[in-house]
Amino acid sequence: MKSLSTKILRLMGLVSLISMLILISLNLIEFRNIFSKMQQDAKTYVQESEGIIDGEKLNKVISNRNMNSIEYKEIRESMIKWKNDKNVAYVYTLAKRENKAYFIVDGSIAEPDEIGKEYPLEDEMKDAFNGQVSVNKKPTKDDTGIFISAYAPVKDSSGNIIAIVGADKEVSEFVSIRNKILLDLMITAVIIMILSVGISSFFSKKLSDNVNSIKDNLRKMAEGDLTEELEIKSNDEFEVIAEEINRFRVKISEALKIVQESSNKTMEETENLLALSQEMASSSEVVDSTIEGIAKGSNSQAQELSSINKTLYSFGMKIDETVIRVESVYFDADSISASAKEGDNNLKVLDKFVRDINNSFADVRDKIQGLGMRLSEINEITNLINGIADKTNLLALNAAIEAARAGEAGKGFSVVAEEIRKLAEQSKVSSANINNLTQAISMENSMVVKTSDNMNEKLNEQSQVLNDSMDTLRDIIINIERIIPKIKDINQYVNEINNEKVEILQGVEVASSVSEEVSASTEEIATSSKELSASSTQVACAAEELSDKVEKVSEFIDQFKISSN
Repeated sequence: MKSLSTKILRLMGLVSLISMLILISLNLIEFRNIFSKMQQDAKTYVQESEGIIDGEKLNKVISNRNMNSIEYKEIRESMIKWKNDKNVAYVYTLAKRENKAYFIVDGSIAEPDEIGKEYPLEDEMKDAFNGQVSVNKKPTKDDTGIFISAYAPVKDSSGNIIAIVGADKEVSEFVSIRNKILLDLMITAVIIMILSVGISSFFSKKLSDNVNSIKDNLRKMAEGDLTEELEIKSNDEFEVIAEEINRFRVKISEALKIVQESSNKTMEETENLLALSQEMASSSEVVDSTIEGIAKGSNSQAQELSSINKTLYSFGMKIDETVIRVESVYFDADSISASAKEGDNNLKVLDKFVRDINNSFADVRDKIQGLGMRLSEINEITNLINGIADKTNLLALNAAIEAARAGEAGKGFSVVAEEIRKLAEQSKVSSANINNLTQAISMENSMVVKTSDNMNEKLNEQSQVLNDSMDTLRDIIINIERIIPKIKDINQYVNEINNEKVEILQGVEVASSVSEEVSASTEEIATSSKELSASSTQVACAAEELSDKVEKVSEFIDQFKISSN
């Protein structure tokens, strides 16, 4: 893929080349129009010269070929007088012999051509001998100068074409000016091309450096590195974009730090919760084994009344241990509930932080879109400049035409009009350059908007992860709140068992009554033990699920480098 600077450089070079080609073409068209006017003037002159030549007299000169005849002198004198009154260099008459033309009467004052001197028969001369007024399609050059030659037929009284009259208009100055202007235009084109390439290289490199800096910084942010600050000192929209990206980076880093701290704290609480659930499961196993022992003792109490006292003593010790552990589990579950609520509050604060980041990111996008609107306003201004340049160019062209019509009196005004037209063309080229730059900036601005949209999607994904974590933590809180009443009931049941133990020790002599009470107590303990076991299993599952989700959040946060240490 070609770099932005290369594209701008090529575009500027192409625009400069096309502009200069257009300028040269316009000048060539203008020269052609002026030359066409000169041709028309030559035609007009030669048509006027027909009226000064008497066809009958010229026919006599052709017949006698005498330069001293009265007819020759009269025709030559009238031609010389007419030539002096007109802007014509030479006027003469020619007759045709086979494929050659030859002079009859030459209107030159000094050294006129003799009668019969041959001259190449040109296509324009042939047209005149055929009855048409014709003029050279391009200037002809000889030893005396550069001319435009026009020819018209000369007829006798019978209407027969006996000769043609020719008039030469001097155009040496016009050809010299045209060649000089074309040379100046070629030199100017080369200079403008060099300046355009140099200036466009400088600005395109500066623009490309700023764009590459933004691109590299955004790429590092996308890869997870949020520690590097974007530094652009250009005093334009790129510097504003860099500042907004830095603000966005700082807020993202702060949010991720809070998420990381909350994740670590939640992980610790989850580990404690998992340990407590394992301890509750262990206690449930102890209670289950104790209940089994009591059941066996109840079935064989008839045969083992002698060992009831010892068995009840051992059972009482275990009941005491169960009371202590159940109370410990109750206090630990209450502590876990408080920690989980605190974690829920922290996640709510983190969710608010993420929403604030989203709002700040929306501000960045709005400012980038505002940059696109400013570029559109620049395009409108350059279009206005183009319109003014076109009108100025048209006025300059009209002024040049009027100056050409004015002849010598309008030469100075023609130079002024040409300079005005050049300034108008330069204004148009400059506005076109501005349009090209703003279009390139608009494209890069679209890329920045697209990149910001991708970052917005990532923020939304993080927000969704936080919402999932909050939902999971709320489920844990609900489960813990369900466990606490059950543990409280178990504690109450165990206390009742402890009281019944005392009564059993006091009433050991009443074996049947004690046996019934022990059987009832074992049934109650079995029910409570099952509830305790189910609750502890539920707590363990919730703790494992919370641990997995917190671990996923930690893994996601670890992808970002939010500190330079």
